[in-house]
Amino acid sequence: MKYKPSEIALFRKAWLKKGYELVDITSLCELKMGTSGWCNEFNEPDETIYHIQVWYRDEQVATFNGINSYVIDDSKHVLFQFDIDTPYDSDFILFRKVRID
Repeated sequence: MKYKPSEIALFRKAWLKKGYELVDITSLCELKMGTSGWCNEFNEPDETIYHIQVWYRDEQVATFNGINSYVIDDSKHVLFQFDIDTPYDSDFILFRKVRID
């Protein structure tokens, strides 16, 4: 049987070709609730909008807002998301990019 690399193995290999080793920091991160603003009009009850902040070593590194997710500084971190079949699928790995020479 021929070996077929996984989606994550191919992702890591692509970044290795670019000169970066990826270090999984997901389990070291802390999640916090952030506010994005509000969505109500004048003379209506306050409706605050929230998002999830991902913190690593006292630095916010990523954001999840219910539909989209992204890293704050893509020169330091990269977010791998598994095949997203529905907008509710939320499987991910957050990596720190380490330059190799």
